[in-house]
Amino acid sequence: MTHLQPDQERFLQQAAAQIRRRGWRVPAVAALEAGRPLALVAGQLLWLAQPMLSLLWSSDRIGQTAHLLEDAGAVQRLIEYLEGDQAYG
Repeated sequence: MTHLQPDQERFLQQAAAQIRRRGWRVPAVAALEAGRPLALVAGQLLWLAQPMLSLLWSSDRIGQTAHLLEDAGAVQRLIEYLEGDQAYG
């Protein structure tokens, strides 16, 4: 199991809470599970697209998401948060 920093854990919990509130839990888990081999590539693509995406989201949030996708342990942890019964945030 990957040890994550407290701010990374908090970010994952907030992301899971937002996904749950929007009703995207099942599709998000399916996408994360199916896309696990490509998560690193997706993280790298976020870094490349950051200048454009920063028009819609904060650069900090984009960076945190890119780091999350580059860390297989963090992706697994997000899946665990989404599959768990406890709501965060």
